[in-house]
Formats: sequence, C-alpha cells, structure tokens
Amino acid sequence: MVLLLVSLPLLASEHGGEGGGWLHVFGKILNSGLLWGILLFFIAKPAVNFFRERSLDEKNRLEGSLREKEEREKELAGVEARVSRLEDEVGEICRRFDREIENEGKRNEQQLTQDLERIKRFAELEIDSLYQQKLSGLKLLAAELATGAAREKAQSLVTPELQSRLVGDFIREMEERKP
Repeated sequence: MVLLLVSLPLLASEHGGEGGGWLHVFGKILNSGLLWGILLFFIAKPAVNFFRERSLDEKNRLEGSLREKEEREKELAGVEARVSRLEDEVGEICRRFDREIENEGKRNEQQLTQDLERIKRFAELEIDSLYQQKLSGLKLLAAELATGAAREKAQSLVTPELQSRLVGDFIREMEERKP
C-alpha cells in the first residue's frame, strides 16, 4: 500500500498532458485495488487454508515428536532402572556364587575328612588282618619248630630199649584195664 502511495505522484506527472489528471490516477488506483482485491479474495482463502493446514501438520508433527520423546524418555528410564537393578542382581549373583563356593568347599572338606577316616579304618582293618595272618603263621611255625625240636629231643632220649619197655608198659596197662 505504501508503494502505491509513493507511486501516485509519478503516475500523475506521467499523465499530466492528458485530461483529468487526478481522476485518471484515481481510476487506475481503483482498478489496481479491485484487481488486488479480487486476487486476494481468490488467493487468500486457499493460502489461509494452506497455511492453516501446514500449521496444523507442523503442530501435530511437533506433538507427535514430543509424545515420542516422552515415550523414549520413559523407555530410557525403564532401561536405566533395569540397568541399576541389573547391577544389584549381578552383585547378588556374585554373593550367592561366593556362598555356594564356600559351602561347596565345606562339603568337599567334610567329604574328604569322611573319606580319610574310612580309608584309615580300612587300612587299620587290613593291617589287623595281615597281623593276625602273620601271627597265625608265626604260631604255626613256632609249633612246628617246637614239635620238631621235641621229636628230635625225644628221639635222642628214647633208645630202642626204652621204647620197647614203654610199649610193653602200655600194653600191660591196657590189658589190666580190660574187664
């Protein structure tokens, strides 16, 4: 509009030789105004609708982005909560693992102690069994040696005359005992 007012004196001087100077300028202004008015009437409505739709689209897109941002922030908070719980869970798993290792060590130690005691008992039983076997063998050997020595002693002491006399005494005793 300012441009139109600035250009009015130029238009008037241009048509100065023609009749009705200001009237002619006024007609051109009126024609220009009508032209601009009609153009604005037909262009304004679609332009307003276009810009309104574009504004709504941008607003909706912005709201969608904000909702998505909030959802992502909620997801991030959930992930951070899970990560913090995960650290606690890992710590608990480590503590449980340490307790299990300690308990397993105690169980292994107890089992080892029991196994050692059982091996010791079996060894003692085996030693006793071997001792009894060897003792019996030694007693048998001692008895054989003693009987061998006694036989030799008896054979050296018993002469054939003594043996005849002993056999004779034995037979007499047997006959006397007969009923």
